[in-house]
Amino acid sequence: MTSQQRCFTGGLATAIRIRDKGICTTPWRGAPARHTDHIQPHSKGGPTTYQNGTSLCAKCNLTKAHGRL
Repeated sequence: MTSQQRCFTGGLATAIRIRDKGICTTPWRGAPARHTDHIQPHSKGGPTTYQNGTSLCAKCNLTKAHGRL
């Protein structure tokens, strides 16, 4: 599954959340997933694909994106 978009939407986002069981993939986090994001950042050439997608809670995604809350 791939997308030409930058964001994970529709069936692709749903498939990633199902694969990750709706839980944040940050080790030992266990929080409910609220965001779907790139493992390899899109800004560094990471594709919007099933293999490069991950489920994150809001805190982990914001920390990843900004280095802090």
